[in-house]
Amino acid sequence: MFHGVRRFRLARPALAAAGLACAASLAVAGGGAAAAPPRAALPGELPGLTGGLSLLGPAPAGQRLVLAFDLRLRREAALDRLIRRVSNPASPAYAHYLSPAQFRRRFAPSPAAAAAVERFARAHGFRVTSVPANRHYVAVAGTVGAAEAMLRTGLARYRLAGTVVRAPLRAPTIPARLAGIVSAVQGLNTADQARPLIAYPSAPPPPAFVNAPPCSRYFGEKPATGTPPAYGRAWPYAPCGYTPAQLQHAYGFARAIRDGITGRGVTVAVVDAYDSPTMPGDLNTWSHRHGLPFARVTRHATFLASHSPEIPGTFVDPQGWAGEEELDVEAVHAMAPRARLVYDGASSPLNMDLAAAVNDVVDNARAQIVTNSYGSSGDFDNSSDWDPIFKQAAAEGIGIYFSSGDAGDETKDPNGPGDREVDSPANDPLVTAVGGTSLAVRKGGRYGFEDYWGTGRSTLSGGAWSPAPPGDYLYGGGGGVSQTYAQPAWQRGIVPDAIARYFAGKPPQADAGDANGEIHVPGRAVPDVSMVGDPNTGFLEGITQDFSGNPVDLPGDDIHYGEYRIGGTSLSSPLFAGVMALADQAAGRPHGFANPALYLAFREGAYRDIVPRGPGAVVRRDYANGLDASGGTTVTLRSFGILNTLHLLHGYDDSTGLGSPHGLSFLRALAPGSELLARHR
Repeated sequence: MFHGVRRFRLARPALAAAGLACAASLAVAGGGAAAAPPRAALPGELPGLTGGLSLLGPAPAGQRLVLAFDLRLRREAALDRLIRRVSNPASPAYAHYLSPAQFRRRFAPSPAAAAAVERFARAHGFRVTSVPANRHYVAVAGTVGAAEAMLRTGLARYRLAGTVVRAPLRAPTIPARLAGIVSAVQGLNTADQARPLIAYPSAPPPPAFVNAPPCSRYFGEKPATGTPPAYGRAWPYAPCGYTPAQLQHAYGFARAIRDGITGRGVTVAVVDAYDSPTMPGDLNTWSHRHGLPFARVTRHATFLASHSPEIPGTFVDPQGWAGEEELDVEAVHAMAPRARLVYDGASSPLNMDLAAAVNDVVDNARAQIVTNSYGSSGDFDNSSDWDPIFKQAAAEGIGIYFSSGDAGDETKDPNGPGDREVDSPANDPLVTAVGGTSLAVRKGGRYGFEDYWGTGRSTLSGGAWSPAPPGDYLYGGGGGVSQTYAQPAWQRGIVPDAIARYFAGKPPQADAGDANGEIHVPGRAVPDVSMVGDPNTGFLEGITQDFSGNPVDLPGDDIHYGEYRIGGTSLSSPLFAGVMALADQAAGRPHGFANPALYLAFREGAYRDIVPRGPGAVVRRDYANGLDASGGTTVTLRSFGILNTLHLLHGYDDSTGLGSPHGLSFLRALAPGSELLARHR
């Protein structure tokens, strides 16, 4: 199964002039004109034409809501220069990072700025609920009616994907005197949410899922005899799900891990929505079964994150996120078995709550590496909300990793406009975007091959595959090139012009454009690196599940631990975060914002180059009810490497990036002169 972490597509408002356009209005009374205080429009949160929303009517004025006013950083140009110095391996200032306290003193919004926003909100009947130490945002609670009056907008109810959401009718505005302080307001739009990127059935326990036999312990073990050939040959049954040992061997890290390069001394944070109560116990049950050491997880979550009930028919889905949490912590632990783990659970899947959780990790320096398996299906500008957090992370030596998405180039995403886009925040140049591959692990853990994860599906019907292979496009690792962000310096000379300049002479895509509406060509290419993401060559996850729908289950044993195969770039990102924990330990310091070092390592043979290799596939049998054969089974052929408009080339490409990490060669390139690596010749 694969999880799709999605944010619904919303258009940013078209503002007059550039960025935050200030619009003064005139009020005419008694024959004279009096100038009203000028207002400034804020970006974001308007429902777009492609959002699939249908207007239902006004939102109830008394409905409670929480808003977050994002505040602007100080001395941002100086901060950008500092980030370039501390992240460039050729700079004398490389890895000379700031502490959170140093960052706050030099670059965080001022106490006076936060106080001004607090006064503004309180004057309109809002209660201030939180302001973090770095004053990245001011969170306030109030009612819909108060928000409409404060922000001079209307809030309406919309139907989206079978549920009711709230969004503004027109761009919110604030007094112009606050425009130099506030960059955006979040919380008006309740469709602005991420979802877990794994097609996982559903606080745990979630409904159970069981792998249907036959499946292979390693790639190619069991031929799918009795099924029709495709591409001129027969194909094997899909793997049952790779174990930690198989992935450590296949990617070439098993020897280093055996010799003590295990991530010891490094802390990796996982950020998701909610907080599954069974996650720590499940992680250690899974670790014991697969020969890994006991894992200790430090959890940070609000009461709301830990106790939100499942509400069917809405986006309040703690069960769906439980599988995401478990996958993320297990994947990190699989590659870095002695790294410390931090889990920071957002109070909800609203993007403002997920950003607050990442901000909590960064501003408290809880980890050196942060992996995030969620995102937005659009090439959005992140300058007003995410970028200040990413900049603080880079200044402090914290690496931010995001899944690149699970809808390939987005041209066949049923929820989108059908245009070619990269996902955000993976499009951000301050993020390491991790794409997905299909991985063949042979007997004994030997690396077989990797292909781009782009799946076509054909179903066995009447003794033939239908549609003919490769069949219908199903899912794939996110990739492409941004029109919102310009090509960063570290991609020049490595990313081919055909990719970086793909949009030259072409019209802007639906969500393209930076805060000023500018389109960038050449653009920032995605992904940066890749690891296995294909659910059909996926990972064996363990989690407590609800087996009550299984008629052969023992009475009273409906809730228990189980394991099944899973994937998505939700797997790729935490796996690579674990690899970076090994690199941090080997180097004896955090790599922080690692992209300049990762692209430099490309010239040193650090990656397996994933190149075209001809058609490939596996055969997969699934229970129709997800549990047992009582409801019948389906048999499908899952074809590899379906690119749509993406490229798979020698060297960098926009489907797999630089490639996948190549064991000791990767560690040596990231940790030159490491004493820990000296024994490995």
